[in-house]
Amino acid sequence: MIKLEIGTDVTEILGITKIVEDLADIDKSEQEVEDTRGKIETFLDSKLLRYKFYRKFKKRLNGEKLKGSWDNWFPSTSDETNIQNLWTKFVERNGRTGYYTSLKLEGQNFSIYNRYTCSTFGFVKKLNFGICSHYKNLITDDGSHFWNAAKRLDLQKKLSKIDSEIVVRGELMGPKICGNIYGLTEYRFFVFEVYDPKEKRLYTFDEMVYFCQAFGFEIVPIIDFDYTLPETVHEVLEYSNRKDELVPGKLVQSEGIIIRHKDNMKISTKAKSPVYLAKK
Repeated sequence: MIKLEIGTDVTEILGITKIVEDLADIDKSEQEVEDTRGKIETFLDSKLLRYKFYRKFKKRLNGEKLKGSWDNWFPSTSDETNIQNLWTKFVERNGRTGYYTSLKLEGQNFSIYNRYTCSTFGFVKKLNFGICSHYKNLITDDGSHFWNAAKRLDLQKKLSKIDSEIVVRGELMGPKICGNIYGLTEYRFFVFEVYDPKEKRLYTFDEMVYFCQAFGFEIVPIIDFDYTLPETVHEVLEYSNRKDELVPGKLVQSEGIIIRHKDNMKISTKAKSPVYLAKK
């Protein structure tokens, strides 16, 4: 019998080679639509992919894939590592103080942005609104819940008040998204990052809070505004066992927590609730 301490990484012991979390982000009905769309697209590709007009149309319809700092303009995709896998190094490199914690919401990664494009031989600049899923820039309205949410929440109007390039990233929640475990009856967009493309930096925590208050955005639920990392990772995992109440009176087991440095928002990690994982 192997004796293990609580918090030990057991992926190798159990033979787990890879966990793909994105699959859990796709509602079954949406997956069926994607499968059907994939079959149609494969057929059209076989007939029309050699034509430039079709390749251009396909790019606008499907969007552009985001990878790293896409197009040297968009911020890197947000993917926190489980704190069990980097606990010692994380503490050594970043210290124990200066953090805040927020709930890890069970929704879909969603970004909206303002970006300048040039027209009329490059002499006229226009500030355009756009949206992104976790890994794609959705150039045109494809009928997805991302675009539907943007319209329902009037996000373009909110960003139109900002006369500069900006990226606002958060968690999209609502009907038919990840099973909608919170029982939400309408879309909600919880911001956790604001990025300035000109300065190529993320807003600090205080700047992000001010931005959301000034322009009417909802921020992710904050647990602790001044969090100090404890002595052991076990204490962090115990701390991650929480319940959400996004809908008053409806308590839902939380997926876990996000820990971020208030001054350097690039420094972040997540702790998944052991209770949540056991129930899943």
